[in-house]
Amino acid sequence: MFLPVRNGSPDFSAMQDFIVAVQKLVIRDVVDYADKKITATKLTIGC
Repeated sequence: MFLPVRNGSPDFSAMQDFIVAVQKLVIRDVVDYADKKITATKLTIGC
């Protein structure tokens, strides 16, 4: 695995930005899943 490098040192800022972006994508996927589950439940119970 290659790390992003800036001026010969690991670019921790770029790594942090990447990790934050991945976390946001995961959170969005969880929210979408929960919304679909809630919608299906409402359709099932007739709300």
